[in-house]
Amino acid sequence: MCIIANIPKGVGVINESTLKNMTNNNSHGFGVSYIKDDEIEIYKTMISSEFISNVMNIQKEHSKTSDILIHCRIATSGNTDIENCHPFKVDDNTVFAHNGVLTCVEPTVAMSDTRMFNKVFLKNMQPNFLGSKKVREFIGEIINTDKMVFQTTNPVLNKNTYIINENLGITENGIWFSNSSYKSRNLVTNYAYDNLTCDYNWDDGYVYSGTDYVSIIEQHGSIADYLSSSNDDPS
Repeated sequence: MCIIANIPKGVGVINESTLKNMTNNNSHGFGVSYIKDDEIEIYKTMISSEFISNVMNIQKEHSKTSDILIHCRIATSGNTDIENCHPFKVDDNTVFAHNGVLTCVEPTVAMSDTRMFNKVFLKNMQPNFLGSKKVREFIGEIINTDKMVFQTTNPVLNKNTYIINENLGITENGIWFSNSSYKSRNLVTNYAYDNLTCDYNWDDGYVYSGTDYVSIIEQHGSIADYLSSSNDDPS
């Protein structure tokens, strides 16, 4: 199902043995992002040894000054290649990583569900969409029990990291993990995927299911534009 780790700045680091567990249990591609000189840097690779070495160096140099976002992939759709490795860029100021299986979009043979979600949904949002609590809650509703972590340098936002469905993850020594696959394999449970749909109950009483929200984007420009009509106060 993949794993995400979010390391808040100044909290500490993930040790090498834990990184090995993460890559062994989620071996289909790896990525990390962090902030340097007010810009997000992304490193991706398909080679676990290179990834672990680079993450150890990144943590040594930047863990005191930047949140660090780590992702290790289990391929459930799309090619097993570097193009489908997380984190993905939403725009020049924001990247994100996903843990789960999105059934509200249709992946292609080459493009994973997460990349498709980014293309048809997130990239149609306003640049400051993370600043709205209602928009964040909306994303949480449509991804069901999946998790997403956004890292951003958008100057209008009041923090660099936003975690969707944070309560469904695990926090250990101040570091947040999306599931338990950072532990040794004999402690990791087998994941079963149910056929969840991305449903959201709107205030008007209607339920937009599956990919119907794409038509909402087409009509309103973005989900954020649609929600802004309700005079949502950012928080």
